[in-house]
Amino acid sequence: MGKSAFSCVFFLWIFCQVHNTVQQSTPSDPFYIASVVEFAPFAIGADKTDINEQLEGIRTVIQDPNAEKSDIVVFPEGALNTDGLTYVPEPKDQTIPCEELDYHYSLSELSCYARSIQAYLVANVHEKVLCSGDYQCPKKGYFVFNTNVVFDRNGMVISKYRKTHLYRNEIYKKFTPREPQIQTFTTDFGVTFGQFICFDILFHWPTQSLVHEGISDFVNPNAWFQELPFLTSLQLFQGWSQANNVSLLSAGLSNPVTGNSGSGIFSRSFGSLAFSITSIPERKIYTAKVPKKNSSYVPKITSKPKSPTQKPNSPFIIKKNVKEILTKRDYNLDLFTTFLLDPIEDNFNKTMCHGDLCCDFSVTQTLKQIKTDIKFINNLYIGYQYRFVIYSGPGTFQRMEKSEIGVCALVACTTRDLSSCGNRSNFPRERIFLKEQLYFTNITIKAEYRKRFHMLVMPMTVNSDLETLPTDSYTFEKDDNIYKMSLRKSKMDILTFGLYGNYFVEKRVKHNIRDGEL
Repeated sequence: MGKSAFSCVFFLWIFCQVHNTVQQSTPSDPFYIASVVEFAPFAIGADKTDINEQLEGIRTVIQDPNAEKSDIVVFPEGALNTDGLTYVPEPKDQTIPCEELDYHYSLSELSCYARSIQAYLVANVHEKVLCSGDYQCPKKGYFVFNTNVVFDRNGMVISKYRKTHLYRNEIYKKFTPREPQIQTFTTDFGVTFGQFICFDILFHWPTQSLVHEGISDFVNPNAWFQELPFLTSLQLFQGWSQANNVSLLSAGLSNPVTGNSGSGIFSRSFGSLAFSITSIPERKIYTAKVPKKNSSYVPKITSKPKSPTQKPNSPFIIKKNVKEILTKRDYNLDLFTTFLLDPIEDNFNKTMCHGDLCCDFSVTQTLKQIKTDIKFINNLYIGYQYRFVIYSGPGTFQRMEKSEIGVCALVACTTRDLSSCGNRSNFPRERIFLKEQLYFTNITIKAEYRKRFHMLVMPMTVNSDLETLPTDSYTFEKDDNIYKMSLRKSKMDILTFGLYGNYFVEKRVKHNIRDGEL
């Protein structure tokens, strides 16, 4: 080899080393670079899933420059279909499926993808586990688990977690329920992550218990269904992160026709560092620098750009990118104690109680002066109606599992009837002025919660684009068992603003599935 050729090779080697050093965070760095992927399970125009196409979609995403500069990349629940049913090696065996071919080729591909971009990769798969001899073993001879698999920068399986709280349709698909598992993994950039999947976020075991053990960063592959007014994806993820003072990497499945959407990177009081929710299925990566626990690093919060065709004071119409997302209604609302606000009055101060929970509400609202024929139709106000709502007691999470909750909130309704609360606007054209005409200059909600053994009180905010309010637009305070939320900046277009307490009641139901059928 000539001198000049040797020099070229040497400098190429130096460049690669520098490139790898730049893209990889170290334990001494105040932040790490994280990416979450909003991923559609169907190709455009396809009427069914195809695992080869899905793997090609994942490969295309990780070729994005943001993936290659990330320390960790998280893909959503359900990104691969059941054709990828696979054994998953135990982390203690230090297996690299890219090199070991005893697994379904989808697992090998994922391992190779992680190695190719030199990043930790979190993927959700359908895991196959033989169970011959187990009295609970199905006739087919194996269990199927909804499983997170974590690959390190070399493609090695270093952790796996099996979903504990299955959503109802998953049981029908014959996933095997699991007893709660505590699963974490530690990275070379000095951060230990806790794991959970989607519905697990609403339960104490294993999710909340990881917080109590001091875990400060979490990965959450999910396929979340939107439910108003309290459990849409982004508002729950931001509220959970903020209330627990932790960072959360939530990657969402993008299937808006069934209500699945919502990905983001959330960090403590900073709120959402990057996010997406859309009715147009997408395969897109979202990246942010996440501050490590106890570091002084302040992340850059970038506001969402306005549409170039949207004027600052233009009338509000539900944005095209979210209007087709299916949203469900929380029927627990029909049990709440409520108070209807009059849109013509300016100030409301009211104390309300339900069960063992009492809330102090204070609201100042302003209705802009607009043409009478637009503001009213047959003497009825044409925009959202608002109610104070309060409740403490049993309910359900989306009619799937038992719950016990304590709620103090201001929520939007499409009519004066309580049954319309939790619905989004489908107002006719003459009612499109519902956003820019009524705005709140103050909302303050204060509540004293009775202390319970397990409890988490979260701030819940959402607007009609199904996005959360920026955390710098409101305060969330806790003093012992007294919680308070206050609006800091005047806001229009609020669907929910309030406190949502989860008392973590673990009462599992079988959903009419007979014993042994799984």
